[in-house]
Amino acid sequence: MRPRTSLLAFFALIRGFVQRHIRVIATICILLIFTIHLPKPTWLCCSRVDDKTSNLDLSFPKLPRKLRFGEITPIPIWADRRGISELPNNVFQMFPLYAESTQHEKFNEINQTPKRAFTKPKVQLFTLRNFDFRNFNRFWENYLTVTEVKQTNQFWQQEKKQNETQKSSYNPGAVLRRLRMGQELPECITLRFLRPLQPPTKICVHSPKEDNFISKYLRDVGQWEPDLLDQMQTFFEHHPTAQLVDLGCNIGVYSLLAARLGRPVLAVDALPANLALLELSLLTNDEAALDPVMQDDVEDLLQSIADARIAAARGKSRRRRHQIKSGSAWETWARSRRFFGELVTTVHNAVYSKRTRMFVDITDDRNLGGMKVKELHTNQGLKSASLKQGELLGGRAVTQGQAITIKNTDEINSVGLGPISQQLLQQERLRDGSIKLGEKEDASPRVVVDAICLDDLVPYVKKNLSVFLKMDIEGAEDQVLQCANDFFSSLDVRVVQMEILFQRYSGHLGNMNSFFERHNLWPSEDVSGKRMLGPDTYMWPANMYWIKVR
Repeated sequence: MRPRTSLLAFFALIRGFVQRHIRVIATICILLIFTIHLPKPTWLCCSRVDDKTSNLDLSFPKLPRKLRFGEITPIPIWADRRGISELPNNVFQMFPLYAESTQHEKFNEINQTPKRAFTKPKVQLFTLRNFDFRNFNRFWENYLTVTEVKQTNQFWQQEKKQNETQKSSYNPGAVLRRLRMGQELPECITLRFLRPLQPPTKICVHSPKEDNFISKYLRDVGQWEPDLLDQMQTFFEHHPTAQLVDLGCNIGVYSLLAARLGRPVLAVDALPANLALLELSLLTNDEAALDPVMQDDVEDLLQSIADARIAAARGKSRRRRHQIKSGSAWETWARSRRFFGELVTTVHNAVYSKRTRMFVDITDDRNLGGMKVKELHTNQGLKSASLKQGELLGGRAVTQGQAITIKNTDEINSVGLGPISQQLLQQERLRDGSIKLGEKEDASPRVVVDAICLDDLVPYVKKNLSVFLKMDIEGAEDQVLQCANDFFSSLDVRVVQMEILFQRYSGHLGNMNSFFERHNLWPSEDVSGKRMLGPDTYMWPANMYWIKVR
């Protein structure tokens, strides 16, 4: 019984100690719990971790390559049960954790260095920064040098002194004066429509050596796709509360027509040179519209002063204020329309099935309208994470060449396509074996561009206006629709205009039609819906519409 008595006495002693020091013991337990779960200080483990680490699986997966202990991984990631999750910039890793290279898109191949994580691509609003157009070409970059920054600052200081009384912050004439300093701007021609609009609309084009298709056709004829433009004009005339979302705007033929009709426009393109020409077109049209208005206002002011002098000569004591009378040309113009620059918002992005970094692959056929946008991979020897939006890629790369030999041209001829569309079709029909594959060495530079989803454009579209969506992105329309549910669900998309030339032979047209049907959009040959199309997609025209049926 002595051992039992001793054990009971020991437990009684412990119980008494706990009762006397219960507060101290509870404090120690709480401190231990917080020490285990809270992030450790840098002096203790030489790094900082996020409080998310409590939910992480810290088991080491197979490494793509050997790493020295303590080496910081090129990509700030944690490998957890859901895959790879990015940490904030101010959080460092304690250990170099990797996931299987085949389980995540940030890795390309085994034994290859993963890409360094970059900020997720987002919508890049385009603003004209580079005022140097002396060597303007398809690879024009929208960046200012130090010298150009100084010259621009000096110019705006002088303009501010000369126009201290000007109330409007938007001055197209001043911007064009800065652009014309010591250089010749690209040529701007008058854009012709089937139903002429006044005042005339100017569009700035590429030189013939840069673009031998759209720009050259506009130079020679003054029109581009006039029938389709007339359909869009008809839609806007019957829908006064509508706007244009122009995917693949090129140099802005559709955008300028919508702006001439006074409609808001969201113009998206992957090539900075195209957007620069569109910005020049907006400035040119605004300057041309202001010239006659200002002249009319001067005449009104002179007439008002003359009337006041006549009244004073007749001995009338009533004094008249020398001001522009109500209903003058300026007020009428201001009420009837807005500046092109205020109506059109330009965006420098590619629209794709996911948010990633891509490059504009411009072939040497001098057709900027047929350019392709492809994903940027590290296996091309390119450090994608260190590249900037709009930056040029140098070096030589071997790519799949667009073939010129067609095995069967009967089908193309039966469709009745023009020479431009035939060439574009030849470049696209690689999958069905109608074109012989080949490789060619391409030494031309490429332009880096961030790809976004169509859903990302929702905040930039006016919610109170219906949408006319024009898609001309060279066969990538099916990719765009893979992340466009929010766009079609949250916005009132009335019409989708699309060229289905490439989709018809790729097998994606049926899936696209099903997507549009889910959003109550049905195929039609015209924008009014008077000529609805049947289920046989091979009978559909090359350019068609999906219209909302209520």
